[in-house]
Amino acid sequence: MQQIKPATAAPKNWNLPIILAALLLTLPIYFRGVKGFDFITHIVFSRNFAAQFWQGDFFPRWLVNENLGFGAPSLMYYPSLQYYITALFAPLNLLDNYFSLPQGYLAACATSVVIMACAALAMNKYLKTHTTPANAALLAIFYLTAPYFYSVDLFMRFALPEMCGFIFMPLCLYYSEKNKTAKLAFGYAGLLLTHLLTAGIFTPVLVLKVILERNYKMLFALPLGVLLAAYYLLPALSNHDLVSFQLTAGIYNYGRNFLDNGSQTYYLLAAGLTLFVSIFALIPKPRQSYFWLLILCGSVFMALSYSKFIWELLTPLALLSFPWRFLSIASLATTMIMAQYNSRFIIGSLIGVNLCFSLLAIFVHFGSGEVYLQNNMITIDDYRTKWTDQSLFVTGDSRDPSHLQKQSFRGVSVRRLARKLIVASANSGWTTIPHFYFPNWHGEYQIRPQAHTGFIEIYFPHSGTTELYFTRNSEEKLGFIITALTLLGILFARRRKAVIDLAGKQNNRP
Repeated sequence: MQQIKPATAAPKNWNLPIILAALLLTLPIYFRGVKGFDFITHIVFSRNFAAQFWQGDFFPRWLVNENLGFGAPSLMYYPSLQYYITALFAPLNLLDNYFSLPQGYLAACATSVVIMACAALAMNKYLKTHTTPANAALLAIFYLTAPYFYSVDLFMRFALPEMCGFIFMPLCLYYSEKNKTAKLAFGYAGLLLTHLLTAGIFTPVLVLKVILERNYKMLFALPLGVLLAAYYLLPALSNHDLVSFQLTAGIYNYGRNFLDNGSQTYYLLAAGLTLFVSIFALIPKPRQSYFWLLILCGSVFMALSYSKFIWELLTPLALLSFPWRFLSIASLATTMIMAQYNSRFIIGSLIGVNLCFSLLAIFVHFGSGEVYLQNNMITIDDYRTKWTDQSLFVTGDSRDPSHLQKQSFRGVSVRRLARKLIVASANSGWTTIPHFYFPNWHGEYQIRPQAHTGFIEIYFPHSGTTELYFTRNSEEKLGFIITALTLLGILFARRRKAVIDLAGKQNNRP
């Protein structure tokens, strides 16, 4: 995109108005509640993450209190960077109790405000290199009100990790244009550590843009970002066969989720509005936006059933589950096309169009903002260990824990701490405890998975108390080493460059 020099008027700090806009846009959460179908998952993940974080487990992988306290390896596979934000809002749990809200509700809502504010500030930072500061601020707000970002990701799904992608996409674009290899690597790592699927569909856009700009050295930043995220990626990919992933079957089959399917009417309307706004924006200056128009049309096409032949040809795409995820790229492209406008009135009017569409969907299409959350929430379908038979847990409702509650654990008590179980048994011999087995559990006595249920069995030579520890496996340790060495290498390279630049300046002095 052709860069436009900002106006020569005195600069103004637009960060505070942008943050206030993000706060105002999230107000419906507090008046209408949250009905997003991902909300349950993320509030369970975040509150368990926060509990273990404040117990000293600064990188929780196994959540000991998930699944009725039977545990789950959820965050060994699901990116968790966003949950550090919710952990900082853990004191709001006291207000949850006061207002009779589910534990972790307000912390999750506060996190959504932070994510939206950061996304707008990131887009504002990038757009200031393409338009005036005032227009950049307005366009950052336009970015927040994009139908997919605002009404779908925030209200319909409450997809906090995918929302984080809206932070790192503009940052990656900004650092690539500014030739900041290290910062681009960190930005790309941030995208990998929050939402892998968004990273997967955004990477071709970033690579294509860098190649078209002939800024080839920026491509080196992407593998650096992968190495920075190795502490998560390596163990997650290496141990994927230890759990069950429901990414391509049933409701997660991409063939059922194209925009033009009857059940996806709302998403189709969102895509239509996105295209309308962008095509309308192209009228004054089309030549400056050919790249983003191509990305926009390609993204919407990939979300329609007409692209099914591509999905069948590129089989890894099936892991996306929902073709409408490409609307996140369409939202980014729409904002960049809108940057061609110099009229604040037009930009403001289109923000109003976005808001009217989104608010109508929030207050009418989604009905009342019912908050639904069971404190004994079970997510066995998504991260069921391979030693556990799925039929044991599914009785018509995939979250029905009745079979687990009927399991007898006589003479056994378990105290659950972060990465640690304290087990007391009045029995000797092989004893089943109410916690799921995983190879990372180790203790002084022999352990094994119980057949069919996947619970831990411990061989007690006599009655008494023992401790089990959730240790880091070799892949996890290697991942941490790779991340640490990459980080040290980047810091060393930056330090060396700074020394060379300083020496050059001193040599050039008269």
